[in-house]
Amino acid sequence: AAPERPPAPNGRMQVFFGSQTGTAEGYARTVAAEARARGFDAACLDLEDFDAADMEDAAWRAPVQVFAMATYGEGEPTDNAHGFARWAGAAAPGAALAGTRFAVFGLGNRQYEQFNAMGTKTDGLLEALGGERCHALGLGDDDGDLDADFEAWRAGLWAALGAEPVA
Repeated sequence: AAPERPPAPNGRMQVFFGSQTGTAEGYARTVAAEARARGFDAACLDLEDFDAADMEDAAWRAPVQVFAMATYGEGEPTDNAHGFARWAGAAAPGAALAGTRFAVFGLGNRQYEQFNAMGTKTDGLLEALGGERCHALGLGDDDGDLDADFEAWRAGLWAALGAEPVA
């Protein structure tokens, strides 16, 4: 028999990442692990495997989605996030993501003119597609203290979701 999955009183969560060097992926894995410790059935998903049909399927889509989105070069998506960015940019505004709460943490560097472009674009597109922002957009700055920016945003995420660690 398969091992029984622990209960997830807070329901399902999907944590997506658009990562070029692995930092956004690491942050996404941290959020997913903490989500499981806080009562979510959380999955960490590489946007390389993004499928528009899945995202538009309310049964597949988790009611809470978190995105860790790095910006590459001059405001471009990371290599693994091009498909997602094309879909989100081309999808008609409306209710494709109705019933989904989302939060976005962007990773960027203030030395670039397009600072945190992908985090900002993702946040706006998810809202335009009918998602409900459950926590403010986080703008991490690698020119400052990216880890501290992530820590502060993450603390706010759990507070916004009312998700305390499960004993």
